Amino acid sequence: MNLKRTLQLGLVLLSGWLTGGLQADTNIFVPLSELTPGPDDKIISQVTATVLEQAHYSRHRLNNDYSSKMLDQYLKMLDPLHMHFLQSDLDGFELYRTKLDDLILRRGDTFAAYEIFARFRERLQIGRAHV
Repeated sequence: MNLKRTLQLGLVLLSGWLTGGLQADTNIFVPLSELTPGPDDKIISQVTATVLEQAHYSRHRLNNDYSSKMLDQYLKMLDPLHMHFLQSDLDGFELYRTKLDDLILRRGDTFAAYEIFARFRERLQIGRAHV
């Protein structure tokens, strides 16, 4: 598996619980105020990061370079056609470009993923209001 596929796998695992922001049975958005890191997110993110580093056959180190690629892939996954995020949003997310590895692996902090996803949801809601 190449680096791109490994990144995609990691992003799917890391963002998997974020899709809990949609209720599958009703397809109704959970209010943004309720879309916050849960008590299990710390351990889930740390285990996922450890598996990617130690158990995946490519053994990619989670470092600043990998962090940057994770951010790019996450943004691409959410907004592949660049229709939703504003430049100001992207500029704000730059804070996480070289910090995701430290936040996730060392602290189990998933706030960045929730913040980015919440902004995405806001932009979707604004877009729907104008249609």
